[in-house]
Amino acid sequence: MLNKPPLCACGCGKKVEKSKRIKSRWNKYIKGHQCVSRILSKESREKISKSRSKYTGEKSPMWKGGRRITSSGYIEVLYPEHHRARGKYVLEHILVVEKKLGRRLEKNECTHHIDGNKTNNDPQNLQVLTISDHTKMHPKKRAGKYLKCPICKGSFYVKESHVNIRTTCSVKCAGVLFSKYYTQKPINHKISIEEKLEVIASVQ
Repeated sequence: MLNKPPLCACGCGKKVEKSKRIKSRWNKYIKGHQCVSRILSKESREKISKSRSKYTGEKSPMWKGGRRITSSGYIEVLYPEHHRARGKYVLEHILVVEKKLGRRLEKNECTHHIDGNKTNNDPQNLQVLTISDHTKMHPKKRAGKYLKCPICKGSFYVKESHVNIRTTCSVKCAGVLFSKYYTQKPINHKISIEEKLEVIASVQ
């Protein structure tokens, strides 16, 4: 039989619970009290913060001149006071453009690198565009294809996984193309690939 529960080792004076792992033992601490004995005093915390402040900014062994390259390939400069700073850094091409224009960039404006080199922040290589115009200049590459509808003769986009499945641009055109096989009644005949190709060939 277990003895009376001992008191918590942190010094709070409360009784601890039984150990869930070893039933013949008591826990040393109450849950959440194990860190109490490790809490540093106010003086110790101040000493640590002062020692760390000696190695910030240019004094840091990891100092790289206040410039870094992001994962997207753009150059950032240490400028925490800037209105477009992300954390403590701001994109270098924004600083160059704003200095060139003599004003801040508007919310709907962005910078375009003319030669496509993200690290070339020469003023002559930077162009200010609206976000919509810049998006049109850099459209996302689509993996699918544009097909021609055999009914309305219009072109429509199909994603890569549906290139061999889609034949028409809409349900309406599909109903016209395969009216022989699809009626208002429940479908009792599944069109085969050979029949499907015959119908498309007859229209084309």
